[in-house]
Amino acid sequence: MEDNLEIWVFCDYRHHPHDRLTFQVIGLARHLSAERGRVTGVLLGHGVDGIAREYISHGAQRVLLVDDPELARYRTDLYTAITCDLVQAHRPDIFLLGATQFGKELAARVSKRLGVGLCAECIFLEWEREGGRLIASSSAFGGDYLARIAWSEHRPSMATVSPGSFRERSPEENGLGEIVRVEKGFRNRAGDIRIISSVRETHQSSKLEKARVVVAGGRGMRSSEGFHHIRELALLLGGEVG
Repeated sequence: MEDNLEIWVFCDYRHHPHDRLTFQVIGLARHLSAERGRVTGVLLGHGVDGIAREYISHGAQRVLLVDDPELARYRTDLYTAITCDLVQAHRPDIFLLGATQFGKELAARVSKRLGVGLCAECIFLEWEREGGRLIASSSAFGGDYLARIAWSEHRPSMATVSPGSFRERSPEENGLGEIVRVEKGFRNRAGDIRIISSVRETHQSSKLEKARVVVAGGRGMRSSEGFHHIRELALLLGGEVG
């Protein structure tokens, strides 16, 4: 493990505060830094100063905040371009993202554009005792095996982290950290994508490990129509289909 490590965490706040994955990844980053480096949150959005302060109270020592109305809703092209610009400008050693649908999409695009390796859906990260390399553990072959993965010399070492793999830190009301506002001239690369409107589903699916009720079905359902009744029952009970 090196001194003065820069560990970045992408801050996905779309389902804040119910989804705790970003807080868990920040906790992992602080564990990896072992007080010998700095944990930086990367936050893109609009009007999210309060959320930035929450990330600091949960362990982020710095938050790079890019605030613009164009970033209020997720745009694959803009988020990828801005994130890559930030990484190339600051050169972090490690870049972690939560393994949500959003995080997995963004991580794949960023790693491809930067030409660095990406370890997907890690359940554990640790420093190698001999050699000091960062080692990731991830399920392989349908979960029957656990693969241990190391990165090449290219930086940053990127990984997506599975939910529930690490605990979030207890919040500190007066946690020390800084919010750094970053001005990005990205309007000239807005591309042809335009978000006309968005509609939130009445029922937002949650992680099975967080569901209070799980409704399951098997071969006895006989057809997809049978599973339609399972989904209706889960919705009625406020649960999830497992």
